[in-house]
Amino acid sequence: MKKHKRMPVSKYGFPRKIKIVNRKPGRPKKPRALMKENVYEAFCEWSAKPTPLKEIKLLRDWAKKWGVSPDTLTRWKNRQDFWEKVAEWRINWARDKTSDVVNGLYKRAATRGEASEVKLWMQLIEDWSEKVTPVKQDITIVGIRGITKEDLDRLKQPPEQNAIDAEDAEIVVED
Repeated sequence: MKKHKRMPVSKYGFPRKIKIVNRKPGRPKKPRALMKENVYEAFCEWSAKPTPLKEIKLLRDWAKKWGVSPDTLTRWKNRQDFWEKVAEWRINWARDKTSDVVNGLYKRAATRGEASEVKLWMQLIEDWSEKVTPVKQDITIVGIRGITKEDLDRLKQPPEQNAIDAEDAEIVVED
């Protein structure tokens, strides 16, 4: 059996001597083309499922079933589009469950009145927002009853200069 030489460790847990390997100068590497596009898609779908619902739980078992190396799967996870595809699969999987969540909301609201989990579900999966857009009323201001033309002209001036008494003023609108 071969014994490994122990490296001195700093107080932060890192080795004191770290070899830094610089990449060759030049253009950045282009992402490799996928050899097994269908396996990649299946891996994205598998990664999107919650663990309890996966038929194959471990990454190495999944790799063995599909005939790829676990290192390949790790490399795929580092691809730029991987997590975007996983998010798409996750949303597609979850949309089918919305009816059940709404049913759960009904039951929970009817018994306990708590629905924060369902609100979160609707925001994440169904792109729901609780923001209410204000309704713009279609009114035209015709005039202000109780203010003279001189008072109205004074209102157009800076606030320091306009000191008018508008207690009895009333806004007149056209229906």
